Amino acid sequence: MLKPLFYVSFAGVLLHVVQTPYRVLNWGLVVWLGQISYSLYLWQEPFCADRHMRSGYLALRPLLAPVFLTTYLILS
Repeated sequence: MLKPLFYVSFAGVLLHVVQTPYRVLNWGLVVWLGQISYSLYLWQEPFCADRHMRSGYLALRPLLAPVFLTTYLILS
């Protein structure tokens, strides 16, 4: 009963995405975050597993060095 409504809604969303490209995804900062995201994923566990290091954004500082090394030396 709801399947036709779901299919029409899904088709409408797909049509909207194809006709209206999201230019924000091509901004430099967004592209750069996408490039380093895999390294962030790899390195977040050692730095965020310790309860004392989970202090918000301060935990990102020691994480940046291995992320940049991994991204620009190994993955490039």
